[in-house]
Amino acid sequence: MKKIPCQLSVMLCLSLALNLPLAADATFNFTEKDGQGKSTASAIYVKQQKIHLATQGGDTNAYSLFDAAEQKLYHISHPEKAYMAIDEKIMDKQMQIMQQQMQHMMEQMQSQMQSMPPERQQQMQQMMAEIKQGKMPGMASIDKQVVNSGKKHSIAGLPCEMTEIYIDGHKVEEQCLVNTADLPVSADDRKTIDAMQIVMNKIAEKAASMGGQTDMTSGLQGLPILTRAYNPQGKIVREIQLSNMSTTAVDPVKMVIPAGYTSQQTPF
Repeated sequence: MKKIPCQLSVMLCLSLALNLPLAADATFNFTEKDGQGKSTASAIYVKQQKIHLATQGGDTNAYSLFDAAEQKLYHISHPEKAYMAIDEKIMDKQMQIMQQQMQHMMEQMQSQMQSMPPERQQQMQQMMAEIKQGKMPGMASIDKQVVNSGKKHSIAGLPCEMTEIYIDGHKVEEQCLVNTADLPVSADDRKTIDAMQIVMNKIAEKAASMGGQTDMTSGLQGLPILTRAYNPQGKIVREIQLSNMSTTAVDPVKMVIPAGYTSQQTPF
C-alpha cells in the first residue's frame, strides 16, 4: 500500500496517530426501564450535522430531528404524516402572538372590573399583576435547584459525572453527564451535539416563559448517558442508560423528513 505523506494530510495522520475518528457517524443505544421493570430501547443517531432522536418508551410512531445547519428542531409524526418545526424565531413569533392575546384579555378584564364587587376586583387585580410578571394566573412558583453531586461513574466505557435536580426541595431527577470532549466521535459530531444542546436549552427556556412546563434539564451541559426520574416518595420511576455506542454508518433515511409529510404549527 502506498504511504500517504503526513505533510499532505495532517488531519489524517493525527487521526491515525491518536486513534481518533476523522469523519464518522455515531449511534448511542439506550435501554429504558419503567418503575415496574419493563425495558424498551431508544437511540440517538448523529450524521452529517444532523441528529435523529428516537422517541423514548419504544414508540416508533414519532421521532425528533435536529439540523445544526438550520439550527432547527423538527418533530415528526408518522400517524399524522406531518412534522412540526421549532427554533428561536418560531418561538419568538409565538411569544408575540401570546403577548397580544394577553393584552387583549387584560383590557377585557379591566373593563369588566368596574361592575364587580370589591372582593372580586381584588382577585382580578392579583391575576393581572401575575400576568404582567409573565406568570400564569393561579400557578405557584417552582423552586428548581441543580446540584453537582461530584459522583463520577463509567457507563458503557464513558466517564460521566452525576447532577441532581430538585424541585421544591425534592429530588425529581438525576443525570450522569459525559462531556462531549470525552466522546469517541468525530469533531463534527461533537459540534453537532453541542449545537443541539444549546438550541434545545433556548427553546425550553422560551417555552417555560410562555407558561409551559418547566424543563427539568435546561441549562445542563453534557450528554446524559444515565437518567433517573423519581416520584415524591423517592422511588425510581424511570431509568434510561446508555447500553453501547458505535461509529458505524447511519442510514441516511433516518436524517430526513419523509416525502409527502405536511408542516404543522407549533402548539404553543
